[in-house]
Amino acid sequence: MPFVVPVALYAALARSPQTDLAALLTNVTELIAPGAIPGPLSVFGDNAFVVMAGREGKRRLPMIAASRLERGRVVALGHDGFLSADALRNLDNTQFLLNTARWVLAMPTSAVAVVDKPQVAEVLEKAGIKVVRLTTAQFQSQIESPDFDAVVMNATALDGKAGVRMGQALTVFVRGGGGVVMDSLGWGWLQTHPGQALSGEHGGNKLFARLGIAWADGFFETTGTKGWKAESGSLELLHGRTALMALQRHAEGTAVLSADDLAQVSQTLTSAIGPLPGDEPRFLPQVAALTRRFAGNVAFPIGLDQPVARLSMVLEQNALRRAPADRQPAHISSGSFPGVVAFDAPRLESQTITLEGGIPGWQGTGLYAAPGAPLTMTVPKELLGKGLSVQIGSHTDTLWHLEKWERFPEITLRRSLTQPTQKLTSAFGGTVFLEVPEGFPKGRLSVTISGAVASPRFVRGVTPVPDWCSSIRNTPGAWAELEGKSIILSVPSSVVRTLDDPEALMTYWDEVADLAADLYQIPKNRPRPERYVVDKQISAGYMHSGYPIMTYTDEISRRFVDLSVLRGRSGEPNWGFYHELGHNHQREWWTWEGCGEVTNNLLSLYCCEKLNGDKIGHPAMEPKVVRERLQAYVSAGSPYEKWKDDPFLALTLFAQLRDAFGWEAYQRVFAEYEKAPKEALPRTDEQKRDQFMLRFSRTVNKNLGPFFTAWGVPTSEATRSQIARLPRWMPKDWPKK
Repeated sequence: MPFVVPVALYAALARSPQTDLAALLTNVTELIAPGAIPGPLSVFGDNAFVVMAGREGKRRLPMIAASRLERGRVVALGHDGFLSADALRNLDNTQFLLNTARWVLAMPTSAVAVVDKPQVAEVLEKAGIKVVRLTTAQFQSQIESPDFDAVVMNATALDGKAGVRMGQALTVFVRGGGGVVMDSLGWGWLQTHPGQALSGEHGGNKLFARLGIAWADGFFETTGTKGWKAESGSLELLHGRTALMALQRHAEGTAVLSADDLAQVSQTLTSAIGPLPGDEPRFLPQVAALTRRFAGNVAFPIGLDQPVARLSMVLEQNALRRAPADRQPAHISSGSFPGVVAFDAPRLESQTITLEGGIPGWQGTGLYAAPGAPLTMTVPKELLGKGLSVQIGSHTDTLWHLEKWERFPEITLRRSLTQPTQKLTSAFGGTVFLEVPEGFPKGRLSVTISGAVASPRFVRGVTPVPDWCSSIRNTPGAWAELEGKSIILSVPSSVVRTLDDPEALMTYWDEVADLAADLYQIPKNRPRPERYVVDKQISAGYMHSGYPIMTYTDEISRRFVDLSVLRGRSGEPNWGFYHELGHNHQREWWTWEGCGEVTNNLLSLYCCEKLNGDKIGHPAMEPKVVRERLQAYVSAGSPYEKWKDDPFLALTLFAQLRDAFGWEAYQRVFAEYEKAPKEALPRTDEQKRDQFMLRFSRTVNKNLGPFFTAWGVPTSEATRSQIARLPRWMPKDWPKK
């Protein structure tokens, strides 16, 4: 009979030396990383152990880990924010840094090299630890014959060709008794290294994977009041090897995991194997053997209660990453998403695509790659090696960190164009884009593509509407591109087959972008168009901002192209469209803590009013709702923490300023910020609140100090004194306590 295994029984398998853990966490209760969103680590080595965990949804994953290698010791941190100057003002962060430095040092009298982290050097020096301050270049030249016994550094120093040699030298350094404290951020590295993989190119992983630790994708929620608690217990199932043993016994029926533990094991292993190099010799083969035995036939959706199926998907993705670019057969799930291409759809030969070199980002081609079908790219020699890339697919969100997958978690292919002729295939297919990097010389560029099929593409002011209606909208590609001057939509081709007037549609969307420019006082002629893409599942929320702005494929797809809704008299259906575009226009100078989901909604209010004739825009801003919410807030004493936690309550403050002084006041204030020299812009939250109140007061010639005080929004006495001679202003209908 199988039995339910208490998690405690796996403790011996987790390889977590309690004395080491105690040394690292002595007098440490909670770490902070101001403004940072740390990410997870993969911990799988025999001598590696989890030090601290973060929370990803309902589950936890390693956030800080450590390991021994022969005589050496290493510590990995899931964000450099833990060692930032602001973080090190927190006593727990300082204590953890000191604990870590002392743990990795061979002897108390040894020296620590601190690479490009002056704030770390200062803390260590004050504690009496000998420090050698180095730049990355100096460290590279000294690592092979060091005069130090430990190093604190960021993993980016190990990227590229120079980093390979440094990583090899660091391996020798650690084996000989050296210590390394290294920080990095998986999801941040992926954003700054498009088209690269944590498993192959991340310099820190090339070194630390040998030690049983790797930086993974994903991001954490806090576990404490302001940061992450140091919890030394119940970390066993966060260790990859322990989780794998538990899962194997569960699959065999010899030891049944509870539902919660099964979900934790699933999350641990999904995260753990993704960033590992394909030639990892021990852990990955064990995972592969398990999936061969127990994966079977799987279908989406796939949840945490199907851990073997999830592991199978991760291994498939790792294999795709390692496969030659021109040898990726169609994935079995590609037919359901992103979609099929008819077998008899004609493949196009020698399609010459003209690009605009001065416009960075994705540029459409009107072409679509069928899953598994080879494309041939022909590029003029003068364009090679300048950062030009080809991308197949618009669905760039990855889903590995989510508890349920509605589609394969990673389906977009991106390759740099480095050869005059390159062949490539995508297992999932998708719209073909050519990506132009920032700083690419202006001018028209030509690239030839063979083997794709045509897809619906409309360019405002260029594509004749009769041609669109007669043929283009019916081309066989599964996804369509509708391009305005300032906004581009990627939607399923099914929703444009009956679209008769794309010119009017994209005129509306360009008006949205122009209104954003009007409100926030930036040029209407953008460096690149904004993009919206609909997807079967996205990485976070129901919509999220970025390039591109992402949302789901449900009824939203049709709403994107339905002018009767978009120009309707109610702004509510479009609030989310405006909301996410507002995020893309937020400036940190006038967005302080608590305003992240607020100042972007100024654009929501503005567009609802200007485009939809709806000054309210959202049910939460109905006058009766606003009055009741404000009355309750004032009656409670205007607690600022409540203001920061309630976006529509906070938006009411900004809406009252609009009602009293009009949008023109906002435009003048935003214009001031845009024109201000960098050194005059605020940095801290206190400075941001003060400067916004000061600029707005002077713009409207009113003293807004009493207004901000009544709202409970903290401002400094010094700033209030600067506007004290202006006429005091409060809304006439301000509620009484």
